Amino acid sequence: WLVLGGSAIALRVAILPAVLLQVRETRRLTALMPQFAIFRQQTAAIEPAAERARVLLGKIRAECKARGVRPLRVVGLPIMQVPLLIGLVVAVRRMLLPGAPQREVLSGGGAYWFSDLTAPDPTSILPLGSLLLLVTNLQVGLTRPAATRGGVGLLSMLRNVFQAGSIVAFPFYAELP
Repeated sequence: WLVLGGSAIALRVAILPAVLLQVRETRRLTALMPQFAIFRQQTAAIEPAAERARVLLGKIRAECKARGVRPLRVVGLPIMQVPLLIGLVVAVRRMLLPGAPQREVLSGGGAYWFSDLTAPDPTSILPLGSLLLLVTNLQVGLTRPAATRGGVGLLSMLRNVFQAGSIVAFPFYAELP
């Protein structure tokens, strides 16, 4: 328990500076949204659409550069977490292989109703709690502040897709140990 919990806490503490950088950059980018809306209005009449997109992106890029905002930092943390997640999943799966020295400890090292850590949670309380935290995190993280709202945007669409995907995937990851 100490190793698993300590590893999770150490990993979260290790990526905390990246999380804070992403939050700061997201706020700075969000503050530019009203200016981006003005740019969209200014370029609405440009035809063809490819030229309109080129001009719009040029204006957005110039504004971000002038304000010192780096939009790629907003997506950097989720991209950085993918290899970490894959590494952790592989490590845990290796611990559950037959003959692995940790398997014996994990089969009796749980607590409360989940005493066998090599078997799925029979009550689904832990996977359901994880799902609720994930959906809440997506709701909070991918919702624009009221001052910058205006129609259905990319963030709303991404939030809805990720939340729906999480809910659809629940039966699959509820069976994981």
